[in-house]
Amino acid sequence: MIWFSGSPAQWLLLLVLMKFGTQVTAWSLADDCTGEDAAKIREAMPNAIAMADYATKRAVQDPGPYPRKGNLLQDMLGASDENDSEALGLTRQWLGAARDVASANTAPGVGLVIHCSDKYLSLIDSSTGVYRDNTRGGVRVQTGYSPNACGGKLRAFQYSFGAGNVIVLCSDWAGGALSASVGNSIDSWRDRGNLAIDDLKGVGINFFERYLSYKLLHELMHCASGRQFPAELPDGRVGELYGYAKITGHAVGATGSGGPSAANRQHNADSFALLACGWYLPQYGYVNGQCKRVNERQRPPIDL
Repeated sequence: MIWFSGSPAQWLLLLVLMKFGTQVTAWSLADDCTGEDAAKIREAMPNAIAMADYATKRAVQDPGPYPRKGNLLQDMLGASDENDSEALGLTRQWLGAARDVASANTAPGVGLVIHCSDKYLSLIDSSTGVYRDNTRGGVRVQTGYSPNACGGKLRAFQYSFGAGNVIVLCSDWAGGALSASVGNSIDSWRDRGNLAIDDLKGVGINFFERYLSYKLLHELMHCASGRQFPAELPDGRVGELYGYAKITGHAVGATGSGGPSAANRQHNADSFALLACGWYLPQYGYVNGQCKRVNERQRPPIDL
């Protein structure tokens, strides 16, 4: 006889573990993710989760001897300064939620599922780019593109179904998430090179956009909450903002007032993804999107 005292949620997890054993995972790959693509994702996803988690720890109200150098929180979320309690609270809340989406144990095919192709989706309306996922109860998926969901335009997209979320990493064109990524994880930059000199070459914080882990984290923000991170931002009903210039209203290295409202920045998935990437490398800070070295004594530990 097995005696177990726990909450209903803990009982449910125990039953899932008993049924699926070692197959239980925090996220799973669909059958169209194989070979090199599968290997890329298996390296990138733990990094995306780690970046989200580390950012929640750096977003404490009092950073103590490790001040948040630069103005990245102000740029990404429209904060008043790097200790803005509202912006820090949103960082902890939503990057924590993104981390949890990819960390909750579920049975295969439930929870978070990653596809490497859109070919499994059935087109039902070419004029509006609406598809049906017949593998998940016929849930409707609208990307706005045809004849296929990625449409040779999207890097990736996300949608929800009854038991969880799906992330599709587009592979139908050179700019798709799987095709365009030149690296999977930014972990190696924590202990090698000088990012401020070696690799930024004027692109600043946008440097991270070339990594698959950044793209996955962007989609995890949508998984965390479609209401908080919609495809159409609340002020002015504008589309999502991608990259530093669109988020702030000025180029990397420039200064300027105005730009998108704080509300739009705080409902924008890319704002949080880039913030987490920037904070993940504690030896650097960002001033107007440009990478700067932080004094060694003021760098937070790699493992907070």
